[in-house]
Amino acid sequence: MLPQQQMPMKIHNYLVSSL
Repeated sequence: MLPQQQMPMKIHNYLVSSL
């Protein structure tokens, strides 16, 4: 998992895309 410091938004979008 990438650090939230970089871009939490990007991670959030990725998780949402998975769904």
